[in-house]
Formats: sequence, structure tokens, C-alpha cells
Amino acid sequence: MPHPLLPADRPLPIWRREGIRALEARLQALAAPPLMDQAGLATARLALAVAPHARRIWVAAGPGNNGGDGLEAAIHLHRWGLDVQVSLLGDGPALATDARRALARARAAGTCITQGLPSAPPELGPQDLCIDALLGIGGTRAPQRPLLQAIGLINRSPAQVLAIDVPTGLDADSGQALGSTVQADHTLTFLAAKPGLLMGHGRDACGTLWLDPLGLPEDARLRHPPDAELNPPAQPIPRRHVSHKGSRGDVAIVGGESLGPHTGMTGAALLAAQAALHGGAGRVMLSLLGQVGLEHFELEADAAGFAPQQEFRIGKGQAVGLGGHRGRGVVVGQQLGPGAGQGGLLEVVGAVHLAIVRQRAGLARVQAQKRPSKGPLVRVGG
Repeated sequence: MPHPLLPADRPLPIWRREGIRALEARLQALAAPPLMDQAGLATARLALAVAPHARRIWVAAGPGNNGGDGLEAAIHLHRWGLDVQVSLLGDGPALATDARRALARARAAGTCITQGLPSAPPELGPQDLCIDALLGIGGTRAPQRPLLQAIGLINRSPAQVLAIDVPTGLDADSGQALGSTVQADHTLTFLAAKPGLLMGHGRDACGTLWLDPLGLPEDARLRHPPDAELNPPAQPIPRRHVSHKGSRGDVAIVGGESLGPHTGMTGAALLAAQAALHGGAGRVMLSLLGQVGLEHFELEADAAGFAPQQEFRIGKGQAVGLGGHRGRGVVVGQQLGPGAGQGGLLEVVGAVHLAIVRQRAGLARVQAQKRPSKGPLVRVGG
């Protein structure tokens, strides 16, 4: 049964085009009924779910197996009493083997099938549905006529659009728009996720993503390891009831340097501090290197719940993030790295290290020496 692909509650395996075809070949040998029959039924069920008030459904079917999936979906939708019209790009003898079988079944079921595309978009309303069954994962180059014309008709229709496997015109491996691309409201992909659905233009072209594994066994990745995995959203860190901000870790952020009389990087430092707070840090301490935006800083800091400071201490093993000019920066903790404090002196006193970062004639310099201390201290001065 189709289910939403995102958000995933566990790592989501992703296969490129060749991996999907290997999975399909293995599953096809074991499947009964054939995979195309299952894919068509899944598409028809999702069509009713996403367009429950549809009275007309237009299926744009290509000459390959993606078109066969569309023909199988049309059989079920026609049997369920909907007005279904199929525009088939390609004649019977030129169709793929499974697609020829689906065409014969659709004609036997009395489905309305026309050869080629209509001269004008079918008369569909916002409650109706277009099904893109033109190419699927097979598209590797810019669509040409008549595919280009079909994409235009689909995108100009007021009806919702359901794409089968991958919207036509989108590269399944990269998410690159190969040319004109179907802009789908929903995309039902089979077997497993493809990287192009989640990358590049994929997230804009696909709309809501749905997955039907068509009975793909759980051990499929053992025979054909996935090319990648999509991590699920991070789960909140459990917190004990008997805890306080001091037991949840400290984050110190130094940044927000001035770039000119009226410009600076204050916003980046504020965003970093807010992200640390929402990420679960108990205390967030922020020190700005520049003066730009200071008139608004106290209000924003108070509303966000972190403390603006010019001097603060951090615990052993913890780190301080230091923002630098033009992407340079330093993280101070177990190690010291390159950094640049625009317009000021940054002094970090640790149990074994003293680091001074100065900006002189546009050149950042880091000096380190051993110096005992009771606890690390970060201090920003002019």
C-alpha cells in the first residue's frame, strides 16, 4: 500500500537507477501477480485518495513500462466508475512487452484509449486528476516532441497531477531538470526511493512523495546494497526531570564582526545561538565582535533566552565556536584552528593553552603557549 515517504522514522535506503533495475529484476522473478499489475493498482488507489472528488482522470502514457503502469491504473479507475481517458504515445507493436500486455487488458476492459495527444488540454477541473505515466526512471535526456507537448498539457491543466515513479523530465539519479519537467502535486515511487526525488529540482517537481515497495523484502539491501541512506529527523534528547540548565551543556559563540560602518555579521551569530538553544543546550553564551546591530541585540537576546556576554567560562572539554571574516573561523576545545577576529583581540585561556587571535593588515595569526589555569576562559576585547 502507498504511504508517505517523508518524514521517515528510520534510515531510508536510496538506490540509483541501476540498483532499482536490479531490485526490480529480482522481485519480478518472485512476484505474483506481475509488478506492473501491482503498480497500477497502487496508483489507482492513491489517485482516489488524493483526488476523492475527481470525475475525470486523464492518463498520459508513454511507450515503456511507466506507460504500462498508467494503463493498469486506468483499468481499475474505469472499473470503479470514473471517466478515464488515456492518451498513448506509441503504437502497440512498439510498446515494451509488459506494456503491450497492459494495453490489451485495458482495451478488453473498455477503457477509452486514444493514440497520440489531444490538440487541446482535456477538459478537467481542479477536482480532477492528471496522471503522468510518460517516462519514470527512464528519462536521461531533455524531452523532445511529443513528450515536450505532453508535459506542457499536463502543466497547464487546472487538475492535480500524480506522477508515477518520477516526474517526466527529472533525472532519477541526480534530480537535475533535463529540460521541461512535469510539476507534480504527488509522486508515487515504487520499490524504493531514488536520489533524484530528494535532490536538486526533485523536491520542487515531485510535490508530496509516496512510496509503495511492492513487496520488496527487508533483506533486499543484503544482495544489492543501497547507494545512500536518508537519515530520519533527529529525535529530541531525553531529559531527566531532575535536571537544570547547568546539566545540559554550555555553548559559547563568538562572532558577529563588523564588515563596515553599517554592515556586520550579527545575524549569523544570533542564528547560531538560537539554533544551539533549540538544539537542547542548557546555556548559550554569545559575544559579538562588532558594533553593528548592538542597539537591537539586547532585545533579541532576551527574547531568545541566551545571555550576551563579553567574558565567560566553559567547562573542560567543551568548545567555543568563533566566527571569522569571509568564512574563516576557529573552534576552540581540544584543538585550535585558524581564525580571524575582525577589529579586535580574542583571548582564550585554557588549562594548557593560551591562544591569541589578532587581525593585523588582513592577516590572521594564532599564537599558542602553555599556561596553567583553573578553568578555560574566553575573553573578547578591543
